Amino acid sequence: MNVKRRDFPVTFKRGAVDRVASSGLLAGAAARELGLHETVLRRWMMQYGTQATGPASPHTQAPAPSPSDLAPQNTRLRRENDHLRMGRDILKSRAHVGFADATTATRKQTFPRSPKTPFRGHSRLDSWRLPQGSLY
Repeated sequence: MNVKRRDFPVTFKRGAVDRVASSGLLAGAAARELGLHETVLRRWMMQYGTQATGPASPHTQAPAPSPSDLAPQNTRLRRENDHLRMGRDILKSRAHVGFADATTATRKQTFPRSPKTPFRGHSRLDSWRLPQGSLY
């Protein structure tokens, strides 16, 4: 199937970009009105140097602050990172010290019953016994 690619004159492209800039429409709405795909109109907007007005799209970026504006924030964040690292190291050291005691106590509490009474404390199951010669 041969579909001929549409070719638009430069005046039409510039007019479409100007329409988006002057009307305040989003690029998608203006593209639908003109019978174009939104990507085509956005490509023309990039090519001819005009950004769409309206809500910011996720692809646009705010201007970067100057390095002198970022210096106090960097200092504050470095102090905060150091404080958090100290807290993490303290917790790690305490966890390693108490780890052996915690696992030993858990094992003693988890397996206190003998193999012949697997469900100690349950009255209906207390009388249950494995048959003689069973593999269990």
